[in-house]
Amino acid sequence: MTPRMSRAPGRAADRMREARRGTAYFSRILDSLSDEHLAEEISPTGERTAAIAARVALHARVCAEALEAARMGTVYTPLAARFDAASIRFTSTLSPDALRNLHAHSVVHLNVEWRDLPPQLWTKAISTGGDSARSPLVLVEERRRLIWTSAAAIDPLRRLEPLPDDVRRIARIASVSIRTV
Repeated sequence: MTPRMSRAPGRAADRMREARRGTAYFSRILDSLSDEHLAEEISPTGERTAAIAARVALHARVCAEALEAARMGTVYTPLAARFDAASIRFTSTLSPDALRNLHAHSVVHLNVEWRDLPPQLWTKAISTGGDSARSPLVLVEERRRLIWTSAAAIDPLRRLEPLPDDVRRIARIASVSIRTV
């Protein structure tokens, strides 16, 4: 069942749909990788595949927690998740199953928070930890780009065709080597 997206204003609903499609694509690739590939493979960007998966999962978790705090009217304090280099490194050491489960659960939490966010909060700057603040509209765009470029980076076939055009250009610029299939 597709979560309702009626609260997201205009273009944000389209971008959120693209982010969700990208998440499904990333999840399929992540689930298809062997445990060995996930633990040891180095992506074209020079990162271990597990680090990319950790970044994607932690980003979803931090976004979800920040949106939840905004929705509840509380100050966001990153307790359960941090989105920094040390946290990504640590999270990438989880077992492959734990990393896949973290990704799956963080995606569900983020979808719930996007769904439940009141219309008046979509353009309001919310804290995302430290001195950082952005609107949920910006978070949707960040998520969309992160998930699609990460999918391209962990894809063993290095396909770019499924990516939205603007993200495909970013992936090429970021030196993600792609082969047309």
